[in-house]
Amino acid sequence: MAARIPVRGDIVSFTADAGINGRSQCVALVLSPGNFNKVMQLALIAPIVGQASGNGFEVRLEKTRTVGVALCHQLRTIDVDHRTLKFVEVAPERIVNLAVRKASLVLS
Repeated sequence: MAARIPVRGDIVSFTADAGINGRSQCVALVLSPGNFNKVMQLALIAPIVGQASGNGFEVRLEKTRTVGVALCHQLRTIDVDHRTLKFVEVAPERIVNLAVRKASLVLS
């Protein structure tokens, strides 16, 4: 069975290489739409961290089991075909829309 392709608004977890210290568990908010993710086998994500630094490009997660802030100024792409992504939950639409707007400011 094929792995679930993430869609915009999904909160996912995955294991990332952490340099010489081994591997670490990461959590992220998916910002790219599902069709893009499926065709390209990539997903644009905003990492989620536990503590806010206070800059204007963070979005605090609310009404989710996941606690923290999405860093919309530290966008990354991850390979959905080679990375084992675990679906965690779906973020509320208001949070997703705010994250996409803040990320678009970085790209404009």
